[in-house]
Amino acid sequence: MNAKTEQKAAKLSDAWGYQYAVRLFGQEAIDSLPVLKSGPNKGKPAGYICWLKTTTPGYTGYVGGGAPAGMVVRAWTAPGPFSPQSDALTGKVLGRIQQMCLSRCYLGEEGRARHAAEALGWAA
Repeated sequence: MNAKTEQKAAKLSDAWGYQYAVRLFGQEAIDSLPVLKSGPNKGKPAGYICWLKTTTPGYTGYVGGGAPAGMVVRAWTAPGPFSPQSDALTGKVLGRIQQMCLSRCYLGEEGRARHAAEALGWAA
């Protein structure tokens, strides 16, 4: 049975959304995003952090197997709260400039470390 997911979002200009995005993508990635040019949040990152969270357990291709309910399986930064993954903002993530959209295996500090180890293996 496939896991069901729901899309959630938070503003990057809000403290919680900013901290969550930093936790998932890293400080360097969030610092590489465009900032707001005016208004009360001037200088803060523009856009949203969006993520897919499972609501029921089951198979999902984002983790390549089973996922429990309540797991974040995909995250991206976006111009709006309902933006699809294909509209992800571009920034420096995992050491290169690309659309900031990652599956579970590369999210968080552990995921970034996994990617760094894989990159060393590819270079060898």
